[in-house]
Amino acid sequence: MGLTLIRKSTGKPRKANPKVALVLAGGAVSGGAFKVGGLKALNDYLVGRGIEDLDMYVGLSAGAVLAVPLASGIGPDEMVRVLEGTSEQFDQLRPIDFYYPNWSEFVGRPARLPTTWRAISRVSRSTSRAASRSCRRSCPKWGPACSGSRPTRSSKRSRCG
Repeated sequence: MGLTLIRKSTGKPRKANPKVALVLAGGAVSGGAFKVGGLKALNDYLVGRGIEDLDMYVGLSAGAVLAVPLASGIGPDEMVRVLEGTSEQFDQLRPIDFYYPNWSEFVGRPARLPTTWRAISRVSRSTSRAASRSCRRSCPKWGPACSGSRPTRSSKRSRCG
């Protein structure tokens, strides 16, 4: 995990006020915590501009969770204080803030299992019957003996037809 600074160069003189974007990739909760440290280092590295003063923020997964406070003007120093639990503006993040179980689905899924199982078996039976009819039609030589199942060693044919 690291931060990469990219500058497009066309050989032309640079614009007076270029637009600057920060793109933050995903990385789950632990990756997001590491990124906060990287954002703090980048903020210290920038001269004349804070990381919360950029023009655009793009984030994916944990990067999006970090891009939102940056776009709101909350800097990495305050984010670190939130993670430590020493922030006076915000409450400390708790595991339940990230991992809240969906209890209704947890209870509801097993209750729907019998209905799902019946639907699967109905589709399976109808598919099996259709395959059997198709095989009988295409095997006039074998007729009803061809049931669409795998041939046995005693039937000297390798496949239906």
